[in-house]
Amino acid sequence: MSGNHPADLNEEAEQNDERDTLDRIETDTDRDERPDRDGTRETGTPGGDGTGAHTCVPPSGGWNWSDGYELPKQPQKADLEPHPVVWDLRQQLTKIEAGDPANPGEAVSPTASTILKVINRSFSRPEGAMDFRFIRVSAHEVDLVEKWRPILAEHDGLRGMAQLIIHRKRDEKNADKDYIPVPRDSIRGAFGLRPQKSGDQTQALLLLWTYRALVDSKLEWSDYADGHCRRITNHGTPEEIMDEATSFFLDRQGKKSVLFMKGDVSRPTKVDFRQDCFEKLDGKRRRADDAEVTPPGESQRIIKYLNNLTRDARSPGRDVYTELAHNVQNGVDALMEAAERGSEVYNKGIRQSITNLRRFQDMPFMLYQAGNRTPRPTPVGANHLVGVDSKAIPPMLGDRHVALDLSKAQLAMFARVAEGEYDVDMSTTSQALASHLDDSEDFDMWESMREALDMQAGEAEEYAVKRGTYSAVYGASENTIMHNASKEIAERTRYDYPDREKVNGLLDHPVIEEVLTAREEAYEQIKQHERDGDYTTDAFGRVLDRNTFVDADDSELSGEQPEISKAKRGEITDKAARSLLSYIVQSVEVKTMWPVFEAAIEERQRDGEDRWRVMLYKYDEVILWVRYEQQVETYANHATSLVRDHADKYDIQTRLDVEYTPV
Repeated sequence: MSGNHPADLNEEAEQNDERDTLDRIETDTDRDERPDRDGTRETGTPGGDGTGAHTCVPPSGGWNWSDGYELPKQPQKADLEPHPVVWDLRQQLTKIEAGDPANPGEAVSPTASTILKVINRSFSRPEGAMDFRFIRVSAHEVDLVEKWRPILAEHDGLRGMAQLIIHRKRDEKNADKDYIPVPRDSIRGAFGLRPQKSGDQTQALLLLWTYRALVDSKLEWSDYADGHCRRITNHGTPEEIMDEATSFFLDRQGKKSVLFMKGDVSRPTKVDFRQDCFEKLDGKRRRADDAEVTPPGESQRIIKYLNNLTRDARSPGRDVYTELAHNVQNGVDALMEAAERGSEVYNKGIRQSITNLRRFQDMPFMLYQAGNRTPRPTPVGANHLVGVDSKAIPPMLGDRHVALDLSKAQLAMFARVAEGEYDVDMSTTSQALASHLDDSEDFDMWESMREALDMQAGEAEEYAVKRGTYSAVYGASENTIMHNASKEIAERTRYDYPDREKVNGLLDHPVIEEVLTAREEAYEQIKQHERDGDYTTDAFGRVLDRNTFVDADDSELSGEQPEISKAKRGEITDKAARSLLSYIVQSVEVKTMWPVFEAAIEERQRDGEDRWRVMLYKYDEVILWVRYEQQVETYANHATSLVRDHADKYDIQTRLDVEYTPV
């Protein structure tokens, strides 16, 4: 395959986060409306100009349509010399390249006539269409693309397809495979078409053939491999273009930035576009009444507070968000330094983190919505910083930012729930957490667990024991706990997966042993509550129904409960019990963070001149913005004291630590 692919810069479009496509851009396939065909055509070889698109010569006797000339599902498996559909498309190339409409009436083949009607209607998108437009690339890339194929300067549909190929990510599961996944609706979206819902609509396969005939004769693809997703296995986009796309993705410094689908834009247009994107995302976010489990009132107030900050910050200027956006390159550089440890590290998570950072850089605002089966406010849109690798955040902070993080949050919340709600002995865990928080004691929780490993893997050991601990808290089997810990080591070092005996000691750590016992007891009590008609409540005293979690989609739960995303869900006896317990633990977390937001809301309501704000919420972490640099420490201490008072009141062994300040 040609070139290295930057991360997916257009996933917003295929997830319909920013989509306002054409109203059913389809064509009439009634052959009776077409002119009669006599099956003859003047011979010749169109396109013999070195453009690289297909050439074909019709047979001397013309084509007999009774023979049928269907386009094959895969071009690499058929002899396309000659082929009437390709011929018809190529005959119209000069017109389309000049920005003129094609003439479907001149087509010999009914299929080509259908395609040419779509080509005419997808020349340009209507006002307000969002497909792909927000993807920023270098001006040099646009120049290279338009010089390679001038038709891409004129036709939005074909240009959208080019962008899909150049900037489409290789998904995490198949990151090391030599193909580009292209879902059916992503192909249609590139041409401004709505997702396919019936057989009467133009097939994505025909659009692939259109691109191959008019732009890239080297384009090859597979049959459907994953649902309605094909794989582009080869393309002829010049290496120079692919290299420029990757270079700009990794480092924008000193390069002019433009929108791929629109070229350069003026500042007012950029502001209008940003405003339009905000309104679209705001209209799509899940409201509390739409959630399967209505989030607590405190969570709803957090969402309102955070979204109002974004609403106020949509205008241009050096506000709390654009300052972070200005420093995105610093975050990308930090991630690329980490990626130097190996390609697997890059493919696993850093690639996607860089993608999100670039999206945030282009759209520096963040929206939250009600979780469906979590009390946590959840992010909306792929330009969000929630989920970005933590290494990227410190270099992005300005002089008036500070990041605060709950210490051993998941373990502390679980211990509180197991002991307080289910009367399970968690004395070993509670004592270990207390010792960790006591500065007079020389004890570090993660260090004690690292000592249980029989290996030397540097900082990767800490990631391994953290992942193993979270897997234990959220229901993974012992095999999965060991697998997840080993995977962290393999991904963060240049080594292969360690032998199982080198990480088995983690299961023998007294805290892990206690957690494994406690969680099973909690699951049994949750199921017993259902049998006996008793109630299960969250940290806010709200009654929860286990049946609400029975039919939950696994992928949705993984997204809303990321701590358990790597656990093999078939390995526990009751998914609903585990998910419900996770909800309860998360509700303790939200309640613990609430005093910080309550104070921030009061600050905003006082006189509108916020001295400080919570500008980013990342579950057990927040980033504060402070108006005056000399008061950063003051308000950081204020926030930590609020959480300390709450933790003391409810006997939760955690605190809000200063995780990092500007570097």
